[in-house]
Amino acid sequence: MDYAEALRQIESLENGNELISAIKGRVDGILEEKRRAVSSSSTERDRASQLENIVDQIFKLTGAEGDNPVAKTQSFTNKYNSLLSESNNNQKTISSLEAAKNAAEQAKNEAETKLIEADRNIKVTEAAIASKANPNVLKKLLTDNQLSLEVSTAEDNSKQVLVVKGEEKLPLTEFAQSNWADFLPSLFPSSGSTPPKPPSVLPGGSPGGQKKENPDPVKSYIAASGYGLKTKTTG
Repeated sequence: MDYAEALRQIESLENGNELISAIKGRVDGILEEKRRAVSSSSTERDRASQLENIVDQIFKLTGAEGDNPVAKTQSFTNKYNSLLSESNNNQKTISSLEAAKNAAEQAKNEAETKLIEADRNIKVTEAAIASKANPNVLKKLLTDNQLSLEVSTAEDNSKQVLVVKGEEKLPLTEFAQSNWADFLPSLFPSSGSTPPKPPSVLPGGSPGGQKKENPDPVKSYIAASGYGLKTKTTG
C-alpha cells in the first residue's frame, strides 16, 4: 500500500479528514526540519571551508612550517610571538627617538630664545651708548615686544637711535618724551648735568714710573653717566 492509498483509506474513516490534516502537518513539519538541517549542514561546511582557506593563506604569508595543521599552527604561533616581540621593541625604540627628538627641539627653542634675547641686549646697549641713555632703564622700557631699536649712521659718522613700532620710526628722545616722560631723568641721567671728564693719561707715564693704560671708552661712559658700580662710602 502506498502513501496515497493509505490516505484514501484514512479519509473514509470517521473524522478521517482531521486525521489526514494532522498527518500532513506532521509530515510537512518533518520535511521542513530535514530541509533546514540539510541547509544548515551545507552552510557550516561552506563556512568551515572558508576558514580553512583563510588559515592556509595565513600559514603561507607567515612562512609557517609543518607536515600537518597542528605543526603549522605551532610554527605560526612561534613566528607570531617573535614578530610581536620585535614590534614591541621597535615601538620602544620609536618612543625613545621621539622623546629625544622632543628634547632636542626644546633645547633648540631655548637656545634660539636665549640668542634672540642676547642679540636684543646687544642692540639695546649699542643704542644706549649712541644716545647716552641708561641701558638698564632702556631695556626695562622696551618690554613691549612691538618695539625695537634701530641705530643709523649719518654721513658725518654721527649716530641716531630710532624707536621702531610697526611702520613708524621716531627718534629715541622724541619717543621717550611722548611715552616715557616720567622715566626721562633715569633714562638720560647725564642730560641735566655735565658728565665728569675721564682722568687724563700722562704721555710719559705716571710719576711712579709705571705707564698707565688708556681707559676703556665704554667703562668711562658708564662711570660718567652715573649708573656704574657705586663705591660704598663710610660716614
